[in-house]
This record gives sequence, structure tokens and C-alpha cells, in this order.
Amino acid sequence: MKRAEEIIIRAILLVCLSDRAALEKGTIEGITYSLEQREGQRKAIYQWIIDKGYSDFLTSEEKRLVEQEVGKGNTSEILSKQIQYEAVEPLLWSLGFIDTLSSYKDFVIEDFHPILEIGGNHSLENLLLKSELRDREDVYLQNEIAILWHWRTKESNNPVFSTHPVKEVIVSTFGDAYLKIVKKMNLVKGEHKDFLVDGRAFEELNAEDQARIQLVAYWRQYALEWVISDEAWEDIELTT
Repeated sequence: MKRAEEIIIRAILLVCLSDRAALEKGTIEGITYSLEQREGQRKAIYQWIIDKGYSDFLTSEEKRLVEQEVGKGNTSEILSKQIQYEAVEPLLWSLGFIDTLSSYKDFVIEDFHPILEIGGNHSLENLLLKSELRDREDVYLQNEIAILWHWRTKESNNPVFSTHPVKEVIVSTFGDAYLKIVKKMNLVKGEHKDFLVDGRAFEELNAEDQARIQLVAYWRQYALEWVISDEAWEDIELTT
């Protein structure tokens, strides 16, 4: 399992990278910025990462992103990197910085800059003192839940969910042990044939809602798999 320091730095970098990706847009949070202003902000973000000693923890792909001048790269590809912000919440949860993980049905909208002291009076030492790593069992449980959600979204077109209860499909796919996980998820009532999202079966959701849940589940599983593994961030492979 990763050390608190590693998790904190990874969360900081993901927030900074999301900020960098957002600079490809001319309007940010309702305010329009010139290309020159956005390029200046990119340089400031990268310099802050360097000054705080975090640049060595960037992957090669992430380093290319922060070094890429605004407006000079593939805008769509760069903006797509913002989705990794979904991985920040489970990292902060594993550190004890937030009490609960949000629902899978919505993207995270909370601003995590204050929690990580990004742009303020930042001190890694202070963040380490505030952190309290959760028990390995708790992290493993949330990872197993993320695995099931991710699996369900990838099987969105599987007709078996229309004819068999989801619990039966889970047992045939993962084994009896996963029934304990389903009970702790508290999302399947009785013999309902599918996961419930705000009282509705997953299969009843429209394609947009299903796709959003898949992205949330993917990055939550990715983050938690990384926390409990010995692998580097860029080497995580999800087998769901």
C-alpha cells in the first residue's frame, strides 16, 4: 500500500494537471481569458510544481502536458485529461481528508485546492500531519465496489441483466465472495435484477448517464488500485 506522502503528491499533481488541461478553453468558470493569460498561467502552474519539488513525480506524459504551450497541442486530447480529476477524491478519502466518497452517478465538482493547499500556504509536512491513512481493509472494500460498478458499466449492453438477478450474474462472474461486497454496497434490494441508481435500474438509464458512471467508476478503481499496489501510476492496468 502506498505511503501517505506518495498519495498526497499524486493528488496534488492530478489537480494541477486538471488545471493545466482546462487552460485550453478560452472561458474558465465564466471568465474569458486571452491566450497570453492562459499561457502565463500554464507557466505558473509548472513553476509551482517545480518549486515544491513535485516535478520528479510527473509521468513522462504528464510532463509533456505541462510543458505543452497552450493552444499549440491537440486541444481535444488535452481537455480529455481533465477527467482524471475523478481520481482525486478517492485519493483524498484514503488519506482521511474527506469522510465519504460521493455517488457514482455524478462527476465530482468539489474544489480540492484548499484541502491540498494548492496556491496557498502550501506545506507537504503539514498535509502529512493532517493525514490519517485508512485501514487497508476499508480501501480494499471500496476498490471492490468500484470494480463491480466498472464491470457493470462495461456490460451495459449485456441482455443477461434483463433475465437474471444481478446477484446471480455477479456470483457466476466473480464468485460467492462478492455477495458480501454487494450487501455492503446497499444498492441492490431484494431480487432486483440490477444495480439501483436513485431508485432506477442501471439498465433503464440513458446512454449519457451510463457513460458518466463508467468514467467515475473507472477512475475511482484506477486510483484505489494504485493506492493498494506497488505499481507506478502510469503502470496500473484494470482487468475489469
